[in-house]
Amino acid sequence: MKALTPLSIQQIGSDKWMSQHEFTEKLNIQAHHNALSRHDEFVVEAISNYDKMNMLVEDLLVTELFREKVFPLIAPKVNNFTSMKAYICIYHEATLCNLLEVLLYHQSALEGCEDAVMELLDYCYRRLIQLNALGGNRSYSSADADSDSDSDSDSDEGEKDSKRKKKLAAAKAQKLALKRKKKMEKMVDQTPQESLARQLKDIQFNTACASVGMIRFLTEHIQHLPLSLMVRMLDTHDLILSLVPLIENAPWTRKKRVKGGIQLEKFIDNKWQPVSHEDRHRLTKLEGQVWLCLYNLLMEETCRKRYNFNTVRKEAIMRLKPHFNEVLIDQIPMLGELRRFVEEMALVAPADPTASTMAVIDAAPQIREKILASVFGPGLNGIDVFSDAFLIREETKTPEAGGPKKAKLSRKETEAKTWRELAEKLMKTVFADNKKNRERDLKRMSSTYNLDLFDEVLEDPKCTVCGEPALKRCSKCHLEWYCGRKCQVKAWKAYHKEMCNALCANGGGVQENKSENAKNVSQANELVAKLLAAEAKKRDGAEKTVLSSSSSPTQAKSVGKKSKRIVIEEMD
Repeated sequence: MKALTPLSIQQIGSDKWMSQHEFTEKLNIQAHHNALSRHDEFVVEAISNYDKMNMLVEDLLVTELFREKVFPLIAPKVNNFTSMKAYICIYHEATLCNLLEVLLYHQSALEGCEDAVMELLDYCYRRLIQLNALGGNRSYSSADADSDSDSDSDSDEGEKDSKRKKKLAAAKAQKLALKRKKKMEKMVDQTPQESLARQLKDIQFNTACASVGMIRFLTEHIQHLPLSLMVRMLDTHDLILSLVPLIENAPWTRKKRVKGGIQLEKFIDNKWQPVSHEDRHRLTKLEGQVWLCLYNLLMEETCRKRYNFNTVRKEAIMRLKPHFNEVLIDQIPMLGELRRFVEEMALVAPADPTASTMAVIDAAPQIREKILASVFGPGLNGIDVFSDAFLIREETKTPEAGGPKKAKLSRKETEAKTWRELAEKLMKTVFADNKKNRERDLKRMSSTYNLDLFDEVLEDPKCTVCGEPALKRCSKCHLEWYCGRKCQVKAWKAYHKEMCNALCANGGGVQENKSENAKNVSQANELVAKLLAAEAKKRDGAEKTVLSSSSSPTQAKSVGKKSKRIVIEEMD
C-alpha cells in the first residue's frame, strides 16, 4: 500500500509502473473477495488510512489520457509480444474502475477523495456519453455469435428410426465442430492490431458500466459531499438527461440471431449471457444501478429544490413513464415513489427551484490540468494548451534565404506533434522488443497474474484459443488454460512456445516456484519420516527391554504405554 505513488504518463509501461499495476490488480481482487465473503474489508481501511484515494483517481485519469492520445499511435507498431504489454496498459483502466467502484460504497473512502471527487465525476460523465453513443438492442448475425449454441428447426423428436437419429446427431456434431474450428482459426490468425482493437472495445464497455456504479454511490452520498459537486451533477452535466436514454435504449442488452430465431442476451457479471423469455423483465445489476441513480437525483429533497424542471427536462423525465410496471416495482419497491412523482408531473408542473441562487464556485479540473502540463512542458497547463490562442513557433531553415524562418503551428498540430513524440519515445524504450525487455516483462507478468490464491473468487477458466470451458493448462508454466490437446497444439505452434520457454528459462512462470515448493515439501516429508522411524525404533527397543525385565505381563503393558506417552511428548 505504501508503494503506491502517482506516476506520470511518460512512465506508463515502465518497470515501476508494472510493479504498481501488480499491486493494484491484487488489491482489486482482494477488495472484491472481502466484499463478496463479507469479511473484514481491510483493503478499504488501508486505502483510507494511507490517503490513496486521490492517487487512484489521478492514476485513472493518466491511464485515460494514455488510451485516448498515445495508444492509437502505438497500436499499429506493436508485434505479438509487445501487444501484450500494450493491452496491460489499457487494461489498467478497467482494474482501477473496478477497485474504485468497491471503495466508493463506503462513505469514508468517498470523503477521502477530497477535491478529486469532482474529476472522478467528470470521468464517469464521459463514460456515460460513450454508453449513450452505443445505443441498445443491437442485433448480431449468427457469424458474430459468442456461443456455439444452435437450435435446429428440423427437430427429430418424432423420428422413430434409430439410424436416422444417429445420422442427424452426427451431422449436428460435425456442424458444431466445423463452427468451432472456424472460430478458433479466426482468433488464432488475428493480427496484434485486430486483437488489440477488439480488447480495447471490451475494456471501454467494461469501464463505462463500472462508471454507472460509481455514479450511483456518488448520488447516494450526495448530502455528505461539497455543494459544488451537486451543482456539477444537476446543472453542468445534467446527469438526469444522460441517464434517461440508458433506460430507453439499454446498451447492455442485445439480440443475437440463431437458427431457431432471435436470442436475447444481457451483460451480466462482465459477460454476455442468454436470457430466457420469462426472465426478460428481471433487472440486472446495471439496470438497477441506473434506476437507483435516477431515484437519488429526483427524490432527494436537496436535489429537487435546486433542480430547474424546465420544458426539456420535464419531457425527458416523462419518457420514463412507460417503463414503470408491477414487475419493476416488485424488484425495487422504492421506485413506487418515483413512479408517483412522474405521474404527478404530468398533471401539475413541479415547483420552481427554492434553493439559494447564490453563485457556487465551480472547481477547475486541477489533476487533469497537471497531467497535461507534464506532457506539454513546464509553464503550460491544460487550459492554455487547449485554447485557440495557444501557438508554438518552430524554427526551420530554408535553402533560399539561408536563415531561419518562423512557422506557426496551430493548436491541433502542436497537440498532435507532442503526443507523437511521446509515443515514439515509449516505442523506443518501454515497448522495444529486445531480449532484456522480454525477460523483465515476462517475469513481471507471471508474478502479476499468478492468482492461485484467489481461485475461489475468479470464474472458471476458459480456453485461451476457443473460449470454451477449460480443464487443463500448460504443465510447464501453468499460466494458459486449454479445453483439449488440439487447442493446446494450436497455441503452442502459434505463440505459446516462445513465451513458455522464455518464462521458465528466465525464472518466471509458476513452474519454477511450484517446483521449488515441491522440493521443499519433499525434503520436509523425508525428514519427518526419518524422525518417526528413529522414534519408533527407540520405542520398540524400550518395550523389548521392559518386557524382558518385567515380572508380569500387566506391569510390562503399563510400562509400554508410559514409554509411548514419553515418545509422543518428545516428538511434540
